[in-house]
Amino acid sequence: HTSVEVGVAGGVVRVGGHSAVLDLLETRHSEGIVLGSPWLEDGELHLPVSLSAAHYPSHPTVTVTVPLTGQTVSITILPLVSSCRAPTGFMSALVTDLLVYYQSVLSIIVAIVAAVYITKTLLAKPPSPKPAPPPAPAVTSPASPPEQTQEAGSPYLWTVDNSPIYGSPIFRRSPPTQPRNLAQFSYN
Repeated sequence: HTSVEVGVAGGVVRVGGHSAVLDLLETRHSEGIVLGSPWLEDGELHLPVSLSAAHYPSHPTVTVTVPLTGQTVSITILPLVSSCRAPTGFMSALVTDLLVYYQSVLSIIVAIVAAVYITKTLLAKPPSPKPAPPPAPAVTSPASPPEQTQEAGSPYLWTVDNSPIYGSPIFRRSPPTQPRNLAQFSYN
């Protein structure tokens, strides 16, 4: 036979021939299979073969060569259908993966819950403070005359020399001035 069926438990490739030739055989294999230690039994060389991949895009092979004659035989390994995972639906695959990786899933869920809790506590609006009572009118002593240069009803802030304070709505910035030459040259 030039093909051997191999399942989860593995299989055996049997090569028959003269015992002197069987001792000289060289074996090679493709990816996805592992060869065990061979033994002679009943005039046949037994090569244990086991599957090492989860999926096989093509059939793996075992090549047996007699170096003295150059004779080569390729044996195709046929993974049994029962050894491959049966195709499942999306939900069952999702549940299976969740069960396999439950520690990672739990860690992610705990991190999400902690982030939501912290965010809600930090961003919770504090109760609005009660409005401050209006300021009491200032009592001025009758001995000093008031020194206001602006009428009392003005909503703007003014300094003693009657110039507006920065931030007052009528304050206008002065136009930009030319940059000063900050480099100083001295040729003395």
